[in-house]
Amino acid sequence: MKIDLVELKINGEKSYKYKPFKYCCTKMRDNPYIDFTNENVSSENGNFGGSHIPQFCVWEDTFERVDNFFINFCPFCGEKIEVSVVEEKDISDTYKKLEEKRIFLRKKSGILIGK
Repeated sequence: MKIDLVELKINGEKSYKYKPFKYCCTKMRDNPYIDFTNENVSSENGNFGGSHIPQFCVWEDTFERVDNFFINFCPFCGEKIEVSVVEEKDISDTYKKLEEKRIFLRKKSGILIGK
């Protein structure tokens, strides 16, 4: 299973969106304990963080937080999972224009005063 990502750069920060992909099997697609995420992903040394590119993960709910453990193979059919960044886009200018428009509209509606 191959997942292609587009890395979006916004004022030095990175975000990702994935291109359409096909699941290797219905069990993987329908499993409620497997997510495609980059939140609380465990690294190989057991530390958790949010700086990873998104991965398929098995999540564990430890009551206080959810930990995600990335997987390289489908646990049902065994197909290899490949996630790669195939494109990079700097969308800082677009984001700035949308932010200015949002501020303008909020001022016009009376929600935002000042700025």
